[in-house]
Amino acid sequence: MGLPFLSNLSELSSMRDKIEPATLGSAELLYRVCAYIALVAGLFFGVTLFAIQYHDRPDSLLPDLALTMNGKTVQGQLLHVEAKVSSVKAGSKKQKMVFRYAIPANGTFEGYSYQVRPAFGIGTNVVVEYLPDNPAISRIAGTDAAKIHLIAFGLTASVFCLGFVLLIVSASQRSRLRHVMTNGETVLAIINKAGYDKTRGTAKSHPHIISYSFVDRNGQNQIGEARYWPVNSADQVEIPSKGDKIVVRYLRDNPKYSVVLLKKS
Repeated sequence: MGLPFLSNLSELSSMRDKIEPATLGSAELLYRVCAYIALVAGLFFGVTLFAIQYHDRPDSLLPDLALTMNGKTVQGQLLHVEAKVSSVKAGSKKQKMVFRYAIPANGTFEGYSYQVRPAFGIGTNVVVEYLPDNPAISRIAGTDAAKIHLIAFGLTASVFCLGFVLLIVSASQRSRLRHVMTNGETVLAIINKAGYDKTRGTAKSHPHIISYSFVDRNGQNQIGEARYWPVNSADQVEIPSKGDKIVVRYLRDNPKYSVVLLKKS
C-alpha cells in the first residue's frame, strides 16, 4: 500500500476534496472531553451538596439561598436547643437552635437554624442573618446552611470556570486548524525522521510520528512534527522514510504552525 500523504503539489488540485490534516486531534479532543466532564461535575457537586443539606427540609432551600445572596446581619440571642434526628450522617443528630433578634422599626422576631454540632450555649449572643424585605426569614450566621452555600457556590463556580476555559482552548485549536486548512500556504517539505509513536495507541497499533522541515515564503527554515493514523489496520501501514517529500500547509503569520496533508482513507 502506498504512503498516505501527498508527495507533490500537483496532487493538491486533483485531490482538493480528498485531503485532511494529519492530526490525531487527541489534544483538542482531550480538552473538549475534560471540559464537558468539568461542567457536568460542577453541576453534580452543586446539586449533591444541596441535596444532602435539604433532603429533609426542601422548603428551606429558597429562603437560605436568598439569605446567602442578600442577607443582612444583626445581633441576636440563642434561646434553646432541640435535638432532631437526622439521616444526613448515620447515627448523628441535627440540632434545632432557636434564637431571638430585634430589627429597629420592625420589632422582635424568633427564628431557628439547624446544625449537627452547635458551637453556642443557651443565652449566647449570636450573629443573625435576615432578609431586609422580610425580616422574619433568618438564620444564625456560620451554621451548616451558610457554609454549604459557600462551598457549593465556590466549588461549582471553580469547576464551571475550568470547563469553560477548556472549551475555549478546544475551540481555539479547532479554529486554528480550520484557518490553516483554508488560508494556509502550501509547500513541499522533507521528512527528517519517521517512526511509530509508542506512547499512544495499543500494543498492536501505534500512530506514525514524523518530523519534517520546509522553507517558508520568507526563506526561513521551519521544522514541524505530525502524528497520524494512516489506515485502520497496522498491518497495512507503510512507514515513510527519511528524505521522502510531503505536502504541508502552514500559517503565513505563524510559520511554526503547520500540518501535513493526508489522503483521506
